[in-house]
Amino acid sequence: MSGSLENPINVTELSETSVSLVFTGTLPSGERAPNSKHCDDWTDNDGDNFGWVGASTESDSNWTHAVHTNCDVGADLIGFEQP
Repeated sequence: MSGSLENPINVTELSETSVSLVFTGTLPSGERAPNSKHCDDWTDNDGDNFGWVGASTESDSNWTHAVHTNCDVGADLIGFEQP
């Protein structure tokens, strides 16, 4: 996936609407964002580590790459699997 979406990814695995920051660790191109530990590959919620977040309400490039923030913020995690 890359670029813009037709619709925001704002529904959780429990079929609930989510309005939140989401940890993605990716650029809008779908590549891993450089110069970030990605919260130690999403295992660390320490405020001294950083990761890239997007916004679940966005469908432009901000859905995946909006803010580089501390890992201790409350954010969801979006993961994708390529076949």
